[in-house]
Amino acid sequence: MTAGTAIRSLTVGRLARDLMARAGQPMPVLRCYESLAAIWIRGCDTGLPGARGLQEMTSRAAMRLAAGEDTFLAPDYHHIPDRLPKDESLVRLPASLAVQGVEWQDAIVLARVWLEAREWGGPVLVAGLRTGGAYLAPLVAAQLKAAGVDVRLTSVRPGERPEVGDRRVLLVDDPPLTGRTLRSLAREVPGPAGAEVLVPVFAAGDVQGLREAGVAVTILQRERWQSTGRLEPGVLSAYLAAEADWQGVPRPPTVDGLVPGRENSALAPWPGVRRRSPAKAAVRLCTPEGARHAVAGWVPPGIFGDAARAAATGVRSPVPPATLAVAPALVISEDLTTVHTLLARDLTEKTMPRILLSRDEPGSKTDKLRDLRARYGAGAYVGDTGSDVRHTHAAGLSTIAVAYGYASREDLVAAGPDRILATPADLAAWCRAHTGARGSTPRRGRPAPPDPHPELPNGAPGAGSPAQKANTMADTTTAALGWAGWLAGWLAGWLAG
Repeated sequence: MTAGTAIRSLTVGRLARDLMARAGQPMPVLRCYESLAAIWIRGCDTGLPGARGLQEMTSRAAMRLAAGEDTFLAPDYHHIPDRLPKDESLVRLPASLAVQGVEWQDAIVLARVWLEAREWGGPVLVAGLRTGGAYLAPLVAAQLKAAGVDVRLTSVRPGERPEVGDRRVLLVDDPPLTGRTLRSLAREVPGPAGAEVLVPVFAAGDVQGLREAGVAVTILQRERWQSTGRLEPGVLSAYLAAEADWQGVPRPPTVDGLVPGRENSALAPWPGVRRRSPAKAAVRLCTPEGARHAVAGWVPPGIFGDAARAAATGVRSPVPPATLAVAPALVISEDLTTVHTLLARDLTEKTMPRILLSRDEPGSKTDKLRDLRARYGAGAYVGDTGSDVRHTHAAGLSTIAVAYGYASREDLVAAGPDRILATPADLAAWCRAHTGARGSTPRRGRPAPPDPHPELPNGAPGAGSPAQKANTMADTTTAALGWAGWLAGWLAGWLAG
């Protein structure tokens, strides 16, 4: 992030003051709805006398949002209880809308699914479980009301007894983890009409326990969520063209399909990736400079995504994951696929380059590299600074400089490496080409690709002589990676974790 970027905490008081400052003025309907829902939930949690009025305003905003309106008049300031603008407690974030990838449209679709299969023709009480379900419940209620259903809205927590009367209770919540809270509430709810559950889910099996307990459940699986459908290449390309703010890109690129990998777990299962991870996809972008790999990651489109969008907009570092584009519900960043992951598709463990150099060992970098060449036959060193290049030449190894690390490309060129590679994918291709040249066996019978970048001119400052290059290139089965390779791996592991 840039030094001047500041992320403000999302507090109840901040949302209340923002609404009061806009009193009687049109504001984006999603922002107004989420702000009202947040302070309504706070009012319910604290037993605020004005919570009923906040619920009614939230319901009206939900109806406008469900009807496809773009704006909504912020309520008059006297409708907001005096205590709320002074309340600096952090907003309780809904897991569904803030983390898991559910969007407001999904609540509308969930209500439609219930309408299509409903067996109850009488009045209903839509009860949102605080916290997450209470953000979704007003939207479910709005859609049911638009369809002519007699609806009342409330929020509930275990132990609370809402007034039910002869209404059937529809319990609305975030995607369940175990379903225990929902099972308990379904049994506790009074009234002759009983209760059923409406939830978005990552997989149908997530509600198996509820169904085994005899609870009627309506679900919306992840395949039908808005955030999942947006990642399909055709939809994604159109969305980015219409909504994305590209960072320093003269002409917006187009999406040319998905790149297979763990990042696409929202679209297809991937071993070792949690099903509950936020939606993202690895994509191939077509740019004037050629193909470019990137990751499209979901961010909440409303107030819960403000901090994520601000942080992404502030990332200008040449070190991955530099931001390429920011849209209301997506951030496009550099692909963080590690060199090891790329190589693992084509190389055996025997021919996999190893990370050998550590700054914790005694001695200069030149001495360490000479030792690695003598003991392991290392033929190349991957570095990201001019110092790396100079030490490597002094040790008699070939220098592979990567332009996605610490130093700028200009500094690397001035130091005179034998190769400059722009991305981890380029480094992987170089490794495949040279290990393949030594007779190693690529997996799945793929031919080794050509070297993606030509050598620098022999006359470049610090470049090795042709004889030196011949000697050092002769043995590249074992390669030493420096800080840049470690950084790419660490960042990828951190984001995936």
